[in-house]
Amino acid sequence: MPTIRRVRLLRTNPVFRSLWLANLAAALASSALGTVLTVQIFTITHSAAATSGLLVAATVPAIALGTIGGLAADRIRRDRLVKLTSWLRVPTVACLLLVGDHAGALYVIAFVQAAQLQFFVPAEQATVADIVSDKDLPDAMSANSVARNVTRLAGPALGGILITWIGFVPTIAAVSGCLGVAALLFSFLPRSEHVPSADVTIIRDWLDGPRITVTHVPARAVAVFQILDSIKEGPLSSLFPVLMLGTIGATAAYMGTVNSSFAVTAILAAPLVGIITRRLGYRWPIAGGAAISGGLLLLLAAVPNATTALAVFALSGFPFTISWVAANTWLLANTDATHRGRVTGTTSTLNAIATAVFAGIAGAAAEIVPVVTVIGVAALIQTLAGPCFLIMTRRYTGRVNQPTSNASTELP
Repeated sequence: MPTIRRVRLLRTNPVFRSLWLANLAAALASSALGTVLTVQIFTITHSAAATSGLLVAATVPAIALGTIGGLAADRIRRDRLVKLTSWLRVPTVACLLLVGDHAGALYVIAFVQAAQLQFFVPAEQATVADIVSDKDLPDAMSANSVARNVTRLAGPALGGILITWIGFVPTIAAVSGCLGVAALLFSFLPRSEHVPSADVTIIRDWLDGPRITVTHVPARAVAVFQILDSIKEGPLSSLFPVLMLGTIGATAAYMGTVNSSFAVTAILAAPLVGIITRRLGYRWPIAGGAAISGGLLLLLAAVPNATTALAVFALSGFPFTISWVAANTWLLANTDATHRGRVTGTTSTLNAIATAVFAGIAGAAAEIVPVVTVIGVAALIQTLAGPCFLIMTRRYTGRVNQPTSNASTELP
């Protein structure tokens, strides 16, 4: 039934269909590019530190430009912003054809690409809420989640295969072509009905993002909820190779299998988001998914072996996806259309800051205490994100329990 609804939305809404196909192509290119850049920088430098620097190059723009990108999505016609940033990504990546042998150039292009995404993502997410009805929004968000997780599963493997078989330059040409296809599909987006806000100063408009995130219950609850998840994500991302290769003693191939298993169950979960939120509302799926996935990660910290790792990642993809997609859907549904870009940009910036800060803290802590202890603490924090969300939204009367109602989304 949920799959039928998602297919119906893709069939009956040509604008969303173009957006979805474009996102699929762009996400596949981005996922493959991440692997290609990692392999290339390591091939050039033979340095683990230099390779990890790519993560820094991609994270800094999210911290510095996230709120600015959100402001742009509210002050500029969203379809124009999506189209412009999509086309700019093509020559940016194509530059690697000329300078791919220089490590410094790889960092610069990774940084520029990430900076472009800070303007693209808020505009694209707000556009989804603009082009589908509130009733169809859960299905639209779940369809996008399926596309992202499919590319998360296939993209790294595709990038690795291509760079191994045909080399760096032809692979970059293929990735650039894929981004070109995505940009072409984005070009079919019609003129946005969203009216850009230009009646106040830019500074005041920019400050509205943090203000609404603090004062509006849905924005504040989702922001805190996602920050708590980022406190888990930072340590897990940075210490996952250490856990798998060092503590557990798995091979690199097995580590990749464990990581991919998360995407498999995430793909299975995404189509169910719509039907779950229609029956249960948003509040309990958001909180329950976080608590279950955090609890599973606690199990891995308590029993760190290869079998547990595979089981935990395979099982946690399902509740995490239900929780994450439902939270983002609920945030968009309960945020006024004129502020969606800024709220999305602000929450993204907060997540990037939390992820970067706690990744660094986790790395330092892992030098003092066992890695499983650090991951266990991080998992406990994610588990607590669920009850925290329930407490913060207990008196909210909007779309928490009635996701398809016409409850007001007026902001304070």
